[in-house]
Amino acid sequence: MPAGRGNMAEISINNLHDVEVTREPDAEDAKNSDEKENMHNKSANVLDLSEHESVHSWLAGMLVYSSDSLCGLAIDETIPKYSGWNVTPPPLFFEKRRRFRNKPSDHNWDAVVMLKELCRSGVPPILRCCVWVNEIMSLSDLGKFNSCDYGTVGKANIVEDTYELVESIVFATEEDRHEAPTPYFGLSTELMDRIYEGLGDGTVTIEGKHRMARVLHSVQIVLSVTYAPMLPVLCTILLSFMKEKYVYTVLKEITNNTDGRFMPLTPVERAAWSKTFSDMVHKMFPFTYFEMEKCGALSQQGLSPIFDMFFVTIFKRVHIYHLMDIYIVEGGKILFRIGLALLRFYKRKMKKMKITSADGWWDQIREYAHSDDFNFENLILWAYTFTYYRLRKKVRFPRRRTINRMIKHNEKWAEQNLAVVVPSEPPRPLGLVQGSYACQLGSPTSTRVDLAKWVPPTLRSTKLDLVYSTNEHGATLGNFYYCVRKLKHSLLLMKVKENDAVIGMFASSAWKVHPQIYGDGGCFLFQIKPEPKCYKWNPPSSGSIDDEKNGALMEQFMTGKRTYISMGGNADGSSGLLINEDLSKGRSAPALGFNNEPLAGDDLPEFDILLVEVYRFVREIDGKGIDGDDAACVWNYD
Repeated sequence: MPAGRGNMAEISINNLHDVEVTREPDAEDAKNSDEKENMHNKSANVLDLSEHESVHSWLAGMLVYSSDSLCGLAIDETIPKYSGWNVTPPPLFFEKRRRFRNKPSDHNWDAVVMLKELCRSGVPPILRCCVWVNEIMSLSDLGKFNSCDYGTVGKANIVEDTYELVESIVFATEEDRHEAPTPYFGLSTELMDRIYEGLGDGTVTIEGKHRMARVLHSVQIVLSVTYAPMLPVLCTILLSFMKEKYVYTVLKEITNNTDGRFMPLTPVERAAWSKTFSDMVHKMFPFTYFEMEKCGALSQQGLSPIFDMFFVTIFKRVHIYHLMDIYIVEGGKILFRIGLALLRFYKRKMKKMKITSADGWWDQIREYAHSDDFNFENLILWAYTFTYYRLRKKVRFPRRRTINRMIKHNEKWAEQNLAVVVPSEPPRPLGLVQGSYACQLGSPTSTRVDLAKWVPPTLRSTKLDLVYSTNEHGATLGNFYYCVRKLKHSLLLMKVKENDAVIGMFASSAWKVHPQIYGDGGCFLFQIKPEPKCYKWNPPSSGSIDDEKNGALMEQFMTGKRTYISMGGNADGSSGLLINEDLSKGRSAPALGFNNEPLAGDDLPEFDILLVEVYRFVREIDGKGIDGDDAACVWNYD
């Protein structure tokens, strides 16, 4: 967004919004002598655009300015004098795209170089939303001809409508939207906590965390991204200057860029990035390499501050934002440049210290980066004038193509040597289909989070679809059997009248009227309220005679009669959970094999039922049932 406003004084943009603009005094009022005198007396170094209604309205109608959605902090609204940044969107990004397609003139090449140089100097905070969105959209086929429009109000509705559509797909209820879990994308819980500590300075709001969770959850579901350790950090940085809809747009384009320009998207790529950086250090600073290798600072985990945390645990927040200005334009190579320049800055001091761990190494770097002696602008300058001597020959920092070739080469090494480590990931709730029937028991997000922990792994990326409810279909077993006749897998939930407990059972076979026991060890009983508990089939295996004697009872998974259904059994005829023929009364007792407590409570072996609901599982991608939707697929009636 650089342009020829170099003769302008420092600009202060006050109270500009991306949609609505509050009208300032009329033009006729500006003609009054008092107004003219006041304008004349303004400081020569600052121009207040709010005094010029036509300019104010025009600018607000063109650009989307930055706003902090993470911490709620005020954004600096000044543009330094002679900075080269314009307050209108010139066709710079359009010309940049033409450079690659139509062999443009030297003027377009100069525009690209100018953009990079200005981003290295830092983007004014008020323009970061517009500049970041425009530049990232220039990489998209959708934005190749008009990417500079994406940071304007003209495109705001398109971006907003797209994100609203995404949210409608991802979040079945408003509670889902508010309680969306934050995906880790390969990060540990400790590193996720440090993101807030390192970037937010303790000022990240609760709503800011919710926004981060919603955006990352949408990226995970819609874009099918499962591994991207840098993504949570980038999300927090973007939210510091953008609304959710723009953050999702930027992250979508970053993750869609599969050539490795921005970040590793698989564990193999992540290991290859670490190996490539380690090889560079070995080549450029052999003595530093041996010190870092000795303390583990060049291992995959040791380089986490660079390739997982985006230097958040090392630099000050203002320097992280400056780094992001460059990263959006130049991609991941800036991480290699900054990492190596930082080592060159500090390697002499590090040689004098006895550091025995990777954390100790980076803690010393962090202490230096936060000291008064550290100058981030000089670090950027060194990163781009970086040379080293090898055999008395001056060698420059490798170009992007060279780095990409090194990474590709090291991917083969990573495939053979990578130790697979799967970090713990917070569970995300099962989805929910908003159909023609009102869901009650399966609607709460917390309920679907608990169910997602308990169902088989193959069902955790599915949605629940209500197929039977006593409120909608009638409280009879005949109607129940008919509505679930196609389901080999189903969830039954019920509400207990006496204490509002919510309990249920998961069926791994189709419910049917049959004289024999059916089902298998995939069945389980559960309690949602008052306390989430799951009782899966886990029979003893001591090999004793008692085990053999009770074997039939232990395998009494599902029973379907015309007068009741039940799961689990005992020698005295009691069941883990039993429902009568009109689905109005239930009984629950400890069952052999399931080892459950009475689901409705120790003092309620028998209870009245207020509501019964049965859900099937449907695929997230196409909404089709995992058991098939073919009418011929009838499993249970005879």
